[in-house]
Amino acid sequence: MKSLVMGFILFASLTSLAEGPGSGQQGQNKPPRPPKEALDACQSKKAGDACSFSGPKGDKSGTCFTPEATKPLACKPSDK
Repeated sequence: MKSLVMGFILFASLTSLAEGPGSGQQGQNKPPRPPKEALDACQSKKAGDACSFSGPKGDKSGTCFTPEATKPLACKPSDK
């Protein structure tokens, strides 16, 4: 029984090492989530509408955008 438990622990350890640090959700090269202010700026707008917000990196203006229909609209700054 002890060798079975040790074998399971070894297998679990090797499996997690094989996955590596970039193999989780964050390691899939997804763009970062927009700040709350960018989401709020387009809450009552349509894709392509002008928008602006004050965020962590200062005042921004742009257009409401979403990469997929299932994602919420966010204000995409025109400097991006």
